[in-house]
Amino acid sequence: MGVGVDLAFFTPKVQQQVVPQKMLKQRVVNMTNSRAQVWTNPFVNQTYGVWDQVSELFVNSRSARDAFKFTFQNDFSFQEQFSESVDGDALFGLISASEEMSEMFSLVTKVGATMVVRSGEVDTYTSELYPVQNLSPDSMFLESVKGIPMLWFTPTAWAGKVVPHMQNYGTHHINTISAGGEFRYAAIVEASYISAHGSAEMDAEADADFLFFFSADAEAHASASASEAFRQSLSLRQVVCNGGNGKCNANSTATYDAWVDSVHKFPWVLSARYTPNYALVPTSENGIVLEAVTIAYLAWQGIQKLMEELTAIRAVLKMYAGLADPLCSFQKIGTCSSGSTSCTHAGSSGDPTKLIPIVRANAQKLYNQTDPLHAQFQTTLGARNSSMQ
Repeated sequence: MGVGVDLAFFTPKVQQQVVPQKMLKQRVVNMTNSRAQVWTNPFVNQTYGVWDQVSELFVNSRSARDAFKFTFQNDFSFQEQFSESVDGDALFGLISASEEMSEMFSLVTKVGATMVVRSGEVDTYTSELYPVQNLSPDSMFLESVKGIPMLWFTPTAWAGKVVPHMQNYGTHHINTISAGGEFRYAAIVEASYISAHGSAEMDAEADADFLFFFSADAEAHASASASEAFRQSLSLRQVVCNGGNGKCNANSTATYDAWVDSVHKFPWVLSARYTPNYALVPTSENGIVLEAVTIAYLAWQGIQKLMEELTAIRAVLKMYAGLADPLCSFQKIGTCSSGSTSCTHAGSSGDPTKLIPIVRANAQKLYNQTDPLHAQFQTTLGARNSSMQ
């Protein structure tokens, strides 16, 4: 609470960014304990000190569950539905850069698949600071702010004052944090099962399969287990839990209950809210300077990230624009015979002598359309980088 974070990089949904501490900056809010307030955790019967600046600290004894699914025909429609239907919080990083979820993402982008997700949260702790106008800035933070000159945009000031300040204190500070445990069940169902049994039956079988993970005995297993046809249609099935001991999916309600109990002792960061650091010095000249610096810093970081994404996209487009002509016209590939006009390869039908030129032309068109934006970013970042040398 009250520590700085750099919102150009920080997200509490990736636990590795919360621990280790390097993703958390130095304290921004002056935190005191003059009233000697304490709070006793009702689950583990342990007492902790509470900062004077904390306005609320409570436990939501709840178990919130939700469910959602995606049905798509190809990776492009999947990405469209994903961006329109769900935000990062809803999947808590299910589609992420982690190795196991990259594997899942690869599988769900196949043609005609459906990903079914069941999710839940348990016993979330929430802690909240008083409104920012009732808080005082930390003395070391304030000294750093005072060290940023009015001409902060000069190369010397940016490199010598702005960058070190952001590295130490970030752009915002955490004013509210929620922690607890959460789990997700995810199954990727083949299109053939959906065609044969329908979406409603698929949902029912997914529910049964989900409960199977938490059933305690043979009788419960029998009533909760999904059908053999459903299980055979799964490309992948995972239960992932965050917080506690990390063991929520060992086919036992006792194991699940033990995981819930462990969450109270080792909670996972579920969400957080932030306040700009410049709000701590709102009316001073230093606060005005810090606000301008923060906006400029986030803008530069945003341009740099967009440039990285755009460069990667253009590399892929360039690859497709350079696709070679198919070899079907003069040698056999798969079931494609010499000179055939309706070649098939790896189960796909169509005439590659017609399709590949279309792919090449469209890729080159998109590549050319990104030229002005790429050149503008390149010029802007190049000028900024050269001025900082």
